[in-house]
Amino acid sequence: MPSSYCEWLALIPSFGAILLTGLVIKCLDDYLDQDSNNPLLTSLGRGGIVYFILGILIAAALDFSLVFILFSASYIVGMFLDMTIKLPSGLPSWLESIIVAIVSIISAGLINTFWAIMIMFSIQLLDDLLDYQNDLINQQTNYAIILGIERTVILFLLSMYISLALQPLLSVVLLCTALFISEALCKNLGRTENVSFKQS
Repeated sequence: MPSSYCEWLALIPSFGAILLTGLVIKCLDDYLDQDSNNPLLTSLGRGGIVYFILGILIAAALDFSLVFILFSASYIVGMFLDMTIKLPSGLPSWLESIIVAIVSIISAGLINTFWAIMIMFSIQLLDDLLDYQNDLINQQTNYAIILGIERTVILFLLSMYISLALQPLLSVVLLCTALFISEALCKNLGRTENVSFKQS
């Protein structure tokens, strides 16, 4: 943990990188799932992909190593439920995941890569728990539906514990950022847009 104001100030770029990366990952995930409930996607329209690229570039400029392992971990975690499908590259998803993991390990080390996968897996599990009812109604698949709520909660607690043991501060920041983006930012923006639409 930082012990002085200077050390806290030095972490500001990393915090900014986490926020931007979280926004990009959330929007890309909803974009790929064709989720029209994301107000950011609705407001950006078809040109939103350009802003995703710009956002991840700015995040990488702030803290490249952190952004790289988080984005890589998000990609790997996103493949967990579809490890056998063939991707546009022609490779199966499990092989692409291994390649991405190896590159991440070479770039940032085994421990950092493992931590990134654990914290992103934790966030994915929590997101699936929060979206359980909605995904059930829309007949979509997630961990909570496949494993059940109890097993998903246990798996979340375990992966979060490992994340906190490896990187306590960054794990807390990432979890809080994910909740802020998912619950506060996206849903509140959605409510604001709905109110504006009704008034017009």
